[in-house]
Amino acid sequence: MAADLFGSKLTFLRLALTAGRYCKEMRGSESVSFLLKVKKRIGIKYCGGCNPGYERVEMIERVQFRFDDRFLFLRYDEPDIDALVLMSGCHRACAAQGLDMKKIPHCPVAGENDFHTLINWLKSLDQKGDF
Repeated sequence: MAADLFGSKLTFLRLALTAGRYCKEMRGSESVSFLLKVKKRIGIKYCGGCNPGYERVEMIERVQFRFDDRFLFLRYDEPDIDALVLMSGCHRACAAQGLDMKKIPHCPVAGENDFHTLINWLKSLDQKGDF
């Protein structure tokens, strides 16, 4: 049984949540399913901040407050990121530099005016489910 391998059912469930998988535990002829819907992992990449025209961190805090129950916001270089938010402080959009943007869904943000675009993009990701 998987729970025996990890020492406890709680440890097993934590590992399953972290891995982002669906788990199933079998007990004799009775099956007990645990459907663990895991938050999607959204990476945040900030530019260098040489000339920010708005509060980038504050904007992400507002977004996190709205979507805390649906997304896990992490650094962009964490493993297994599902999507990426590129937080540039101005229209030079240097947060995107050096990234291969073809491999992952992303949303560039370059000012306060992009707040609603970011919110709508995250809503669309949430509605799609797997992406």
